[in-house]
Amino acid sequence: MASKNVMSDDIVSRIVAVIVLVIRTIKNDVKLNPASSLRTFASQKKSALEIDLFAQGLLRMHFQKIFKQAKLVVYIGSEECHELPKGWETHDALILTDPIDGTDLFAKDLSNWCCAVVVYKKKRILGAFIGMPNETVYFSTYRINGVRKRVPGIPEPVKVVCPRHDDVKLSETTIAWYGQKIKNLFALVRNKKLLAKLEEIEKAEAANKKNKNEDGKFRILNIAGNPMFMKIIDNHCSVGAVIELLGQKPHDVVPGAYLAQQAGAIFTDLNGKEINLSSCLKDPENNRVSYILSNSNNTWKELVEILKADPDIQPAHPANPTPG
Repeated sequence: MASKNVMSDDIVSRIVAVIVLVIRTIKNDVKLNPASSLRTFASQKKSALEIDLFAQGLLRMHFQKIFKQAKLVVYIGSEECHELPKGWETHDALILTDPIDGTDLFAKDLSNWCCAVVVYKKKRILGAFIGMPNETVYFSTYRINGVRKRVPGIPEPVKVVCPRHDDVKLSETTIAWYGQKIKNLFALVRNKKLLAKLEEIEKAEAANKKNKNEDGKFRILNIAGNPMFMKIIDNHCSVGAVIELLGQKPHDVVPGAYLAQQAGAIFTDLNGKEINLSSCLKDPENNRVSYILSNSNNTWKELVEILKADPDIQPAHPANPTPG
């Protein structure tokens, strides 16, 4: 298979079909066999649920069939945690995937999880795919202008354009961040500028409630990552921004960020600088990405002013690698 055909229309359709198959299969498996599916096993450097390992094997098997004539590396970003084999850069493509991105939420029967895939070759992202629990699959490739989604029951892909609300202020929107682990929560509550802004919003809302009997619009969601990126660009909920301070691994960010950029959302580092997503994939095991994603220019500007160069935030690993 020639490298130029790695993202042909046929292959894209087959990848979308495999993602739907994986989502449908793991949902059914948990319904039928909850005790065994959610059992924990040690998987190299990290423990994993049995359903994780099953999804990995299913995805790998089908991807190897799809790309059977091409040299490729299928890298499971979440559980395998191994170094890429030497010489992987010479392979036709790197398939970086997380079959269940948000396993903790999946296991608790919460919906902010997805099946995430990104295809990368020689400093270039060839395509990205996000499959949601409802079996809608968002995708884009270097051959597609913008983002498409495959919706169950609709024969043709639907174009997705991020709704921009550039005049909306931070105090008027909903922001989302990952704060389920203590270190992530502390990274936010120790940010003095952010706390000051929240106190300012709280006082303004209290005054507005007293004078006009109107509730404030500002909300906080403690969920983030690839699934929330799709909700921003497809207007499923009135979320104005997703932020990450400590830095996430590329498989938790790049697929959704690539789609968000292609759909027209704003995606930068905490200082407001563009992030080279391809550069993040040079070392997917060790790189970390801190970011602001927004559908509002005003909200994004306010968040950059609050979060930029915060000396209290010390990422555990180098974040946002310099493009090279």
